[in-house]
Amino acid sequence: MSPNTKSPSTSTSSSSSWKKDLPMQFGIPIPVICDWLNRHWEGNLDELNKPNYRSYEIKDKARHNGQNYVFALLTGYRDPPVGVSIREGLHYNPYFPGGAIAMPKMLNDGVVEYEDGTPATEAQMGKDVVSFLSWAAKPEMEERKLMGFKWTFVLSLALLQVAYYHRLRWYVLKSRKLVLDVVN
Repeated sequence: MSPNTKSPSTSTSSSSSWKKDLPMQFGIPIPVICDWLNRHWEGNLDELNKPNYRSYEIKDKARHNGQNYVFALLTGYRDPPVGVSIREGLHYNPYFPGGAIAMPKMLNDGVVEYEDGTPATEAQMGKDVVSFLSWAAKPEMEERKLMGFKWTFVLSLALLQVAYYHRLRWYVLKSRKLVLDVVN
């Protein structure tokens, strides 16, 4: 029997009627997965193929100076200080809580060659990675900034018009001089 099929005798659930030649994913027939997705997924199934960078956006908002934290995490790998023991498979990074992180150092000098001749230092690559992750987490940020600039411009023009109208309309009343002539 193929590893991608399930014998009807091994399961007593509603899926016991799985046929031998159904395509499988993780040991589950694909039609069963599609049925489950149709019942539970709210939205377009194409959204499943999109990369999800929300964790970086949350990390950015969850910590004060989140981009600086990610930069420090990427560039902060050091040798452990004397007296600090790190388990095998972990790496010392003082910016990570606990000091031991499973992700190895990913940025090394000279790994990337920039077209404009910028030196490929660890700090430059870390800055580039953080900038990309920030953009990937909030791709609409540039649009929002442009919209903010447009609103600021329009509202400043409206403020100038209101000031001009106020001056034109109320100047007569404010500059009027009243003389009271008292007759006895």
